[in-house]
Amino acid sequence: MLLASGDHCQTLKMDRLRSLRRHLVHNATKATKELSAIPKLPAMFSGEAALHASAPP
Repeated sequence: MLLASGDHCQTLKMDRLRSLRRHLVHNATKATKELSAIPKLPAMFSGEAALHASAPP
């Protein structure tokens, strides 16, 4: 069994946090790029909202 010293344990935690943050940033960037590749989406939603807002009850 490996007994890690406090410093080593702390280093491992920091490494894990760093890699986790890197993955999160990468995924967020990827998702943003994918969403910006669909320029019609926000226009569709805002147009639909405008239609519902102007429709008589």
